Amino acid sequence: MHFSSFETTINSRAIVNAITQLDEKDEEIAEALISLGMSRNEAMTLAYLQNTNSATSIELERSARLRQPEVSIANRLNNLP
Repeated sequence: MHFSSFETTINSRAIVNAITQLDEKDEEIAEALISLGMSRNEAMTLAYLQNTNSATSIELERSARLRQPEVSIANRLNNLP
């Protein structure tokens, strides 16, 4: 089965739109963690994860506005799988 580029674009947008961005409360949590000495990347990762049971790297990248290497480093520092 071959998808047209239009269908692929719609499916890609649906996936992107399903990823939740950090809200004001999450940003406040991240800022509090940063003030306690945690790195910004770790704080943003944990702030996102406190609302969900699991997340993919792509979800973390987009929601916490981090790049892939930053997510990997933050996960390693936080001992996350």
